[in-house]
Amino acid sequence: SALARENDMVTVEIGEEHHVYHAYKALLIHHSDYFRKALKGPWKESKEHKVTLEDIEPNTFDIFVIWLYTQRLPGIISRWEEASRHAQSDQERIKAIVFADRFLVPGFRKAVKIDLVDRTCVYESNCCYPGIIYAFEHLRSDDPLLDFLVDVQCAFLDAERDKAYLRSELPNEFLIRVMLRYSKVLQKPELQVLDWCSYHEHGFDEEKRVC
Repeated sequence: SALARENDMVTVEIGEEHHVYHAYKALLIHHSDYFRKALKGPWKESKEHKVTLEDIEPNTFDIFVIWLYTQRLPGIISRWEEASRHAQSDQERIKAIVFADRFLVPGFRKAVKIDLVDRTCVYESNCCYPGIIYAFEHLRSDDPLLDFLVDVQCAFLDAERDKAYLRSELPNEFLIRVMLRYSKVLQKPELQVLDWCSYHEHGFDEEKRVC
């Protein structure tokens, strides 16, 4: 039956080394338009029940699979760092957001974005430079996440965390936005106080009220 077919397991091979994952087809097609089209259309992936994504890091897919099955994210920073082999945890969050955009998983993007914003709010720190570089290389120029990265850079620049050797690699677009943001803050100092809820990208007024 159609229901039985959607309960089938799908093989997903990730990364250059083809790390093998098995996931329920029903979950993948429910949460991701990309997987729905790949696994329900007239494509090789649908016939073979296998999807290969060689340019995705296993770390990122690990976090996606956790969310896919539990609708939760790793709850503490050490879990993110463990999943990413001790990489910067905010960089891993940004990679997860890029993954969600590419594979059309809006629920995953929203969950990770809120997690990133809330973590930044608690620790009051700017995002790491590798994460900023990755975001500006992979996201659309009008993505709200880029504005968030600029705003927290201006609000919470941490000289001790600042990796000077990466400054020359920061995207010009990011640096220009930072300068423009600083000019606005000089004119209106109240902008230095960030409205965290506004970065959550709530879709409904009820979500804003709860937040």
